[in-house]
Amino acid sequence: MRALLWSLAPMPALLIAYLLAPPVVVGGVALASGAFVLFVVLRTIKLLRDQDLVNRRFTSLVRNASDLVTLIDAETKILFISPSAERMLGHAPDSLEGTSFLELIHPDQAARALEFILGEKADDCPIEISLRCADGTWLDTETLRTNLLHDQSVEGIVLNTRDITERKAFLNQLEQHAFYDSLTGLANRALFRDRVNHALSQARRSSNSVAALFLDIDDFKVVNDTHGHAVGDTLLTAIGGRLRSCLRGGDTVSRLGGDEFAILLEESTDVAPVEVANRIMRALESPFHIDGHELHVRASVGVAYANGQEGDAATEELLRNADVAMYVAKNQGKGRCEVYQPTTHKSVMSQIQLRTDLQRALENSEFVLHYQPLVTLETERISGLEALVRWQHPERGLIPPLEFIPLAEESGLIIAIGRWVLQTACKEARRLQHRYPKDPPLSMSVNLSARQLQSPTIVADVREALEESGIDPSTLTLEVTETAMMKNIDLSLMRLRELRDLRVRIAIDDFGAGYSSLGYIRQFPVDILKVDKSFIDKIDEGEEELALAGAIIDMAKVLNLLPVAEGVERVEQLERLVELGCDSAQGYYFARPGSQADVESHISGERDPDAVAV
Repeated sequence: MRALLWSLAPMPALLIAYLLAPPVVVGGVALASGAFVLFVVLRTIKLLRDQDLVNRRFTSLVRNASDLVTLIDAETKILFISPSAERMLGHAPDSLEGTSFLELIHPDQAARALEFILGEKADDCPIEISLRCADGTWLDTETLRTNLLHDQSVEGIVLNTRDITERKAFLNQLEQHAFYDSLTGLANRALFRDRVNHALSQARRSSNSVAALFLDIDDFKVVNDTHGHAVGDTLLTAIGGRLRSCLRGGDTVSRLGGDEFAILLEESTDVAPVEVANRIMRALESPFHIDGHELHVRASVGVAYANGQEGDAATEELLRNADVAMYVAKNQGKGRCEVYQPTTHKSVMSQIQLRTDLQRALENSEFVLHYQPLVTLETERISGLEALVRWQHPERGLIPPLEFIPLAEESGLIIAIGRWVLQTACKEARRLQHRYPKDPPLSMSVNLSARQLQSPTIVADVREALEESGIDPSTLTLEVTETAMMKNIDLSLMRLRELRDLRVRIAIDDFGAGYSSLGYIRQFPVDILKVDKSFIDKIDEGEEELALAGAIIDMAKVLNLLPVAEGVERVEQLERLVELGCDSAQGYYFARPGSQADVESHISGERDPDAVAV
């Protein structure tokens, strides 16, 4: 009792007296005591206070929520919309209450949204809709519905709307990385294959045809080697733009990688794909002007048609056939269009497999060098060797350079192969010079392709080969064809001067087979002129051929160039060359290209000035 009184001490005296009063009796029935009545009153007050607190909390949460909370009736009229409407959409809440929520939804989505709001779908499945902002723009949102029409305390549908602009942008970015080329913005290989698969499925149901075009930019690596990758990337982007301009809206153009593009033509006729290919090649004829450079582009195009099948296998077959046709266009001289023919499949696939094998040949050490002697005609003794690369294929045996050098040029592998040839030939020259000392020392000739000559690393590659082998630079001769030099005269001239600064000798190979202009040759820092075999073949058969060969040899000497005859096969040819005063020669008459052991036997077999290894 004391504890109770103590707890009640702060209470007014009147209230204490009321609590201690006995129960009220009416008609013999005891009613509630004062204490109980007060308890009920206080409990009611507490409940009312708690409810008010809940209401105030709910109101505060709704008013300060980042999401948009909207209460609508069964007719989609807005009964309540949270203040976040002004932050998200720019609309004052009062201006929206009483209007239809559908008026905020993009017209293209209104029907779908109405079905979602009033339908029987589960309330935990959101919908993506675009809502109209006060400035006329559209906001990407995700809306969740809770149907409380039958709840007497609400009697409405609650819509909780969230701004998903950032999420959509992030997802779009992910999609862009996954399905679009980062450089050109075109479809990438994955998206292109998916669209081909879909197009084949549609074509099978509608009996329409589908065509695929594979397009490869001819000699594109020359652009990168000459002007740098930044210019090359800009050019690829510009090419992509021209390709798009040649197509219909429903067609797909894709960059597969590097300088390869693919085009999907849906609902095409037999003629249309070839017309599109020709239109593309005409569009590429106009020069591209990039960073002050005027660039000319040609493309090889392969066309293939679908065969009415669908699925992954059919997709793979269509793409492979288009690639085969493009490869045929490359082999036929580039800058042209070829349609896939089943009869060419086997031979072309063999070439494609060879191109694949070439990728691994260098790392598997499958290349070997053969050497052909160079003979001084005055003494008929070997004065040097020409290094000639061969491919020792593990299954096909020894492959001659004419079969794989063009593939190496096209793929760019010629740079790595050429670097290996330089290093290996210089080391072999050093070994032979030590074993067979001569005065002057035995020389070594190495061929440079057009792509090597234009490569920004060629000077460093030659310098490294010289330093590693330790040979005198004057004993190394770099042979370059006229055609290679004329592809980019300014760059070729710069590269040859840089190479001459290393004190190596420069030879023009196959002279007469290309431009045949000594006027051009005078511009270049060269030392040796190798007369093409075509001028030597009939030198012993007629006066006209003899005079022509003689004129070339005489003009070479006027220009202080050492003339070397190529392709000498008969003694009569040798005699005519001696009469014309030619300095040196090489050919089957002296020795065929052979292995290291073969050429060493030729050198060691020279026991006297009159002996020539044959």
